Amino acid sequence: MSIGFYKKIKKAYALDISPNCVEKIKKNIKKQNIPENMVIPAISDGLSYFGENPGFEELSDIIIAGMSGETISEIIEKMPYNINKINFILQPNSKIESLKKFLTNNNFDITECAVIESKKRFYTIIKCNTKKEKNDRIRIV
Repeated sequence: MSIGFYKKIKKAYALDISPNCVEKIKKNIKKQNIPENMVIPAISDGLSYFGENPGFEELSDIIIAGMSGETISEIIEKMPYNINKINFILQPNSKIESLKKFLTNNNFDITECAVIESKKRFYTIIKCNTKKEKNDRIRIV
């Protein structure tokens, strides 16, 4: 049985630095009967994939999950393009306050923040986007 998310999206990129994880992604795509070319799995250090490949201009939402807040900040900071008009869903495993400070200092509005419990573990989820009135690229303060 397919998970059905493909009824809501046109295309997704599943990026991971680990070749083993990318192979697992490919197997799960096949197992879930997701249409070919709907999810593009690739080995990449964050969003640097889009510096060498087309597709960034089609993104409307970016999910970065399962790493420290500092690593998430570094990934966002290294994005190869202007990030206006993109929604972010971030799930830091640690250094949450560091990530929030980075977002605040770099023209992001944190629109929602929630803590979710799953299997006796707690996960912080941050939804944010760039502020509409400013058109600056990310800067470190």
